[in-house]
Amino acid sequence: MKIGYLLGVFPKYSEIFIIRQIESVLMEGNDVVIISTREVDFKKVKEYSPYIFKMYGRSKISFLELDIEKTKTAKRVFFNIISFVRLIQAGVSIKNSVRALNLAELDLKDIDILHVQFLSLAPIATLVNERILKIASIRGKDITSKKAISKGEMRLIKDNYSFFLPVSESLKRAAIDKGISRQRLKVIYSSLDVKALPFSTRSRKQGVTRFAQVGRMVEKKGFELSIDLVGFFKKQNTEINLTIVGDGERIHRLKRKTKNLEIEDSVSFIGEKPNSEVIDVLNKSDFLLVPSLTASDGDSEGIPNVAKEAMALGCVVIISDHSGNAELIDSTQGFVFKEANFNDFVRVALHAVNSSEEKLNLIRRNARRKVERYFDHNSVTPRLLNTYNSLLASQDKKLK
Repeated sequence: MKIGYLLGVFPKYSEIFIIRQIESVLMEGNDVVIISTREVDFKKVKEYSPYIFKMYGRSKISFLELDIEKTKTAKRVFFNIISFVRLIQAGVSIKNSVRALNLAELDLKDIDILHVQFLSLAPIATLVNERILKIASIRGKDITSKKAISKGEMRLIKDNYSFFLPVSESLKRAAIDKGISRQRLKVIYSSLDVKALPFSTRSRKQGVTRFAQVGRMVEKKGFELSIDLVGFFKKQNTEINLTIVGDGERIHRLKRKTKNLEIEDSVSFIGEKPNSEVIDVLNKSDFLLVPSLTASDGDSEGIPNVAKEAMALGCVVIISDHSGNAELIDSTQGFVFKEANFNDFVRVALHAVNSSEEKLNLIRRNARRKVERYFDHNSVTPRLLNTYNSLLASQDKKLK
């Protein structure tokens, strides 16, 4: 089987879960075409995934790019003006409308299935030949943010796609609320290679509790709550260190907050890091903080992939009950507090910090078993490939 994956930037630190999905599909003997909206950085491909780079050398994977020279773009729009205008009228941006024209011109006839990795990119593939089976993953912002997809774009997507793969049950419910029929939805979790993440119990450093938080610095990640938590512990004269991994639009606000609370000596902002360094941070931390919340524009999480990694490694997770988080962790596998409720966050964090090593090690083992059973690529990838095959079989019947 040959699968096309439509992406934005490839590769990307914050989308390591997509890289892992492509790796696992290649390992099952399939061929892959990566179609990115921007130029592929092959230096980063080699750094982030030596396996994908090796398969590229063996012609098992190829790359196509949609952004082309402006002169060629102008000609393409001129000769496809009707299609271009229809996309614009549906609410598709000018940039993505041009990309749709470019994608329609590519030779994709040998691709069996086109899997768009974000619903927000789905309008780009609406002009692709209808004989190519098109499916789209649904991730947090795609379906929950009021700004992500217009009503016209959603109609266009529903008319041109066969099937949708939300990454959590919570996002499946959100998709149904947007008018996608239940029969066209199947939850496929983002997976990870659990065997590559060695599990360990750990003893806390005497007198110091080490917290970590990882992610893009956007509203739904709840970084402000974590900084307030450190401020609370500081007032209690409890020794806490918080390492924050990531970057984003709220970085300056978060640093000002840290300064105003006079906790700069307890909070380290180390920027965006490759996955290997994120794993190192998790291995050195006692707890991962995941205070996810619904943003003011509705943006919500699917299931945070870093929480799965922490569970696999033995780093105990303190997490809100927001959206898909409840599918990942219960009270036997971590510590759960009420979304956007700081007092409950403090209560649960105190409980976690004061728990015995015996209790924490039991939680660590339960968490590891959970990700092994439900989120390891050895269980998720066959489910994904079976979905591809069953959809292709159904389409073959219709075409006959």
